[in-house]
Amino acid sequence: MKKIIMISTLAVVLALTGIWAAQKNTKHVAQSEEVQKELEVNFREGDTKVSVAHAKVESFRSLQELEDHSDLIVRGVKLDGKENVTTSPIGTIMDVETISRFQVSAVYKGVVAQGDVLTVAEPVATHRGVIVSIAGYKAMKQGKEYILFLFKAPDTNNLGIVAVTQGKYTTDRTVELYAKQEEDNHKRISKYTKEVNDKYSKEQ
Repeated sequence: MKKIIMISTLAVVLALTGIWAAQKNTKHVAQSEEVQKELEVNFREGDTKVSVAHAKVESFRSLQELEDHSDLIVRGVKLDGKENVTTSPIGTIMDVETISRFQVSAVYKGVVAQGDVLTVAEPVATHRGVIVSIAGYKAMKQGKEYILFLFKAPDTNNLGIVAVTQGKYTTDRTVELYAKQEEDNHKRISKYTKEVNDKYSKEQ
């Protein structure tokens, strides 16, 4: 049997919801005191166990707002990724991320070139057989094409996904998101998936 993580709930919630705040992305992710729910293994996709850290994430009212808050908007393919999980001496999860290499095939906003390989920090990683996800974010699949809305993380060379789940869209128009029970967010991502593809498929 696979081992399920036993976690100090309060400590993990405080740590995980502070990940992107530590990168000063405070415009898009709330501070720890605004966490809505406790972290637990609360979602399953087949045999995969998922622990979603629920944070209050800024909701953009339009695609234009999402574009305005993005430093880069690009189309491309994920080449590969490396998962990183930082824990405290007592085993509390302090940070999760997947550092992914993303090769650009088209640029819609920002100063990058076709063929460039970007380093993108995704707010998700696997720990002891359990996927730990911030706000239901699902990692990009290797070799699959996406349109990304990115911000430049201060003090690092990495780029981050704008508003966690609202900055990544598949070009096959499928919605990649954990915790479908969060209907408002799922509907929002579904709506933007259509709008993003309708707009940017014409600008290739």
